[in-house]
Amino acid sequence: MNEVIDNQHTGPKNLIPAYQLDWEYPIWQLRLEAATGQVAIECRDADTLQTSFAVFAAHNGVLVLRNYKPANAWWTGLAEIRAGLLYLQGMTTKGIGRPAGITAVGATDGQVKWQRPEFSFYGLTATAILALPAAGESAELTSLNPQTGEITESGIKMAVAATQLIATQPTVQVPQHYPVDNAYFIYLKEFIYQKTGVLAHTAIDYLENEKYIALGFYPAAENQSQVYRVVLFSLSGEWLLQEDLGKELTGIGPDNFFIFQDTLILFKNKKSLLGYVV
Repeated sequence: MNEVIDNQHTGPKNLIPAYQLDWEYPIWQLRLEAATGQVAIECRDADTLQTSFAVFAAHNGVLVLRNYKPANAWWTGLAEIRAGLLYLQGMTTKGIGRPAGITAVGATDGQVKWQRPEFSFYGLTATAILALPAAGESAELTSLNPQTGEITESGIKMAVAATQLIATQPTVQVPQHYPVDNAYFIYLKEFIYQKTGVLAHTAIDYLENEKYIALGFYPAAENQSQVYRVVLFSLSGEWLLQEDLGKELTGIGPDNFFIFQDTLILFKNKKSLLGYVV
């Protein structure tokens, strides 16, 4: 089915993004820190076996660390960001076994602060890093000082650790995913059609804050390729933004936009991030 165009729809205002960040390799994963408002990003290209890391401010897109490539970068992954340090972990071949090694890197200077190759990153508490032995099958955890990597406690039971782990993304707003068989899908589909003249299919992602409503959806099309589109409205219904984030898509998923630090961040074409102040 082709998009339905209604002459009564004047189109969106199309807000100008506060920033656009483009990356050499596809975006693989992000980690966010509420205290500093920073976003750590891992980009990875399976064709060339290249990996890089960066850190930027969510509100204005200022890069504080760009294109950081550690030695043996392909076998290194992003674990977490905390208080000016980027925590990286070794990755095992074929994804079998625990990640091996923790490396703390300065989030502004890219300098290695400490390394613990004998441990595997498990999680963060309010004051420490929890780690498992990289080798063996022991389920007892070790507490490490986040700034120095020094051991502060050993033999921590999993049940105890579960009560100490903190939510690493407490201020992030992510969309609710509504597939076509969900009861709310039809209402959201009708809202999108009334506002834009376009029919959505397959699934709709819905995100609302104190001022705006953001929806991500797949416009109905005759061919098999899919475009994932995000539209933004004020709570009074004013159409403010339309952005196509990807074309020739073959799958569906909700990991295309979120709100962090009063900023709507969109993933575009797998290699770009757009930030809109909301």
